[in-house]
Amino acid sequence: MKGIFTKLAVFSIAVIAVISFSTNNNFFFTIKSKIPKLNQNSNILKIKAENNILKAEVASLKNGGLKIIEENYNNKISSTIFSNYPFNDKSRLTISLNEESTPISVGDIIIIDNNLVGQVLNSYGKYATIKTVFDPSWEFPVYIGPQLTRGLFKAGIEPKVVLISKKEKINPSDVIVSADPNNIPFRLIVGQVGQVVGDDSSPFWEVSVNLPYSLNELRQVFVLKNEGKL
Repeated sequence: MKGIFTKLAVFSIAVIAVISFSTNNNFFFTIKSKIPKLNQNSNILKIKAENNILKAEVASLKNGGLKIIEENYNNKISSTIFSNYPFNDKSRLTISLNEESTPISVGDIIIIDNNLVGQVLNSYGKYATIKTVFDPSWEFPVYIGPQLTRGLFKAGIEPKVVLISKKEKINPSDVIVSADPNNIPFRLIVGQVGQVVGDDSSPFWEVSVNLPYSLNELRQVFVLKNEGKL
């Protein structure tokens, strides 16, 4: 019986190969082409981040050259994220620096490709605990889109921006940037507008925030020293 199944399997493969050749439709190549390529997800995240940067630059030009982002930071330090597997608390992360790096300080900003990831809560020299944009206790003012509409970013499991005047027009994919000069550099990108919602009884819009990265896929981030010169 086993021999019969083996012969049938071989015969089936042969038939598929003949059909593929005769119809110029390579069945085996099609299967292979649908397998995700190595680093495909990381490349997609990088493209999304670069797209956000370009949109922020456009917003800057439309507002009299207002500087929203800065591509090169002289006080940026590379750091590694500790794995929190099998736990999945996205509101807190632990990072570490190389021995040669400047110690991390409370209040320092965590970024990836000019996108805000979090802020240092506790520092232990070369190690630090950070709160991320998924931490429900974190909120700060932001600007939205080329018209720089004001709003309040509220971190959480599903980050959002609230208290947006309904007199303002908000479009999906508008870039959201930080606007808190006392704690966060103004030029940092927070994300993009997702869904725009508003209750008829409320004078404000509320929008969901789409992030240009997946926190679970980050392995390395940068510490932006917060020296009070923002």
